[in-house]
Amino acid sequence: MTDTGNLTIDRVQSAKTAFLEVLSAKRSLELDITACEEIDLSGLQLLVSLLRSSLSGSGKVSFRGAPTEAFNAVLLTAGVIESPCRTAEEVEEKIKAVL
Repeated sequence: MTDTGNLTIDRVQSAKTAFLEVLSAKRSLELDITACEEIDLSGLQLLVSLLRSSLSGSGKVSFRGAPTEAFNAVLLTAGVIESPCRTAEEVEEKIKAVL
């Protein structure tokens, strides 16, 4: 499992590189979203991109843990959800629904 850490515009490029390295080596990437205390729209865009790539056969991407308040806030801001998610599975389902 890989900790997402904070996903803000100043960290997205390095996170993308790290996530893609794990994905290419293991063909699966399980992201722990419980430690994501800071996330902005660029961080959400990275996660959406990773999920979209996984749906096209580029490996398996999944989320684990409960979303933080900040994580739910960015999902609400982006219009992905109407009410806060309680689980990582719910987050995955909501993001995949808008792909």
